[in-house]
Amino acid sequence: MSKVLLPAIVGERQQLESALEKLDRARDRGGWLSYFDRQLRDIDGQLSLVKATEQACEPGLIAGYWHVKRDNPQTVPSFLVIQGPNGEFIEPHSGVLDDLRQSDLQRPGALEEIRRAQQREIADNKKRSAALREDRIEELSTRIKAIDSPGIRMGGTWSASVKGKRGKR
Repeated sequence: MSKVLLPAIVGERQQLESALEKLDRARDRGGWLSYFDRQLRDIDGQLSLVKATEQACEPGLIAGYWHVKRDNPQTVPSFLVIQGPNGEFIEPHSGVLDDLRQSDLQRPGALEEIRRAQQREIADNKKRSAALREDRIEELSTRIKAIDSPGIRMGGTWSASVKGKRGKR
């Protein structure tokens, strides 16, 4: 049996890669990251979960953060960073999956949901505008009343006008 002699660096590199693979499996947190990745692929077969290295410099990547990667056919991959509301680092969670499912326009009924949400927003804006208009009209009528018949204002209501009498000199 013959042996192939390899430089020592090759053996060290293999040991390092083996240790990193074990570390990655340990970081999987009981299979959660694998489950998350499978869920992403169920939403869209082109999606996967990746963590940017500290040296990452591709467009759309933030070093050290988790990203949802989409392998776009015939173009470069795109990345969606997973971060907290203030841009802080967070772990992947089910809310990310829910947001992706909600924004998936290929899902049946998605466009109808968007249209209904837009119509609700338009109706809410009209109600707010009408309420603001009524408030402005009421304020203006109160100001006009104050100019026409000055009186003493008592807690938002008007009392009878005060009529001063001139004293005799």
